[in-house]
Amino acid sequence: MTEQKTRDPKEVAVAYFRNFETGNKEDSWAAKYVQELVSDEPQDGWVMVLQLVKSAPSKDALAYVAEATLEDLLKNHGSDLIDKVESESKANDRFRCTLSNVWLTDSDEIFPRFKALRKKYGFDKADPFDALTDDMFQ
Repeated sequence: MTEQKTRDPKEVAVAYFRNFETGNKEDSWAAKYVQELVSDEPQDGWVMVLQLVKSAPSKDALAYVAEATLEDLLKNHGSDLIDKVESESKANDRFRCTLSNVWLTDSDEIFPRFKALRKKYGFDKADPFDALTDDMFQ
């Protein structure tokens, strides 16, 4: 992983979303790289997730980041990152929308704080994704 740590998050995000949208096998390295970061390097995984949230080209791509990446990061390393998640949720609408598509259970260590975030931002009453429009991704 040390060689790959030097990859530019913007470059990774471009390939990640190209792979997501087209299934291009030449870009499958990006999904694997992101998964390795999320599994093994929580701080680098966090930086990558933020780049993916910022770079997502569509509503579907943003939902994919939530379900395939952010959710795994929080399940694996939530206790190390929950303070950052809470802080980012306050400041970043797009991140907050992404977080609304993450599903954790009461068996996850951070569930009480995650549940409090869901309540604070009304995720249990309305889906923030419903308010997203295509022009927000251009």
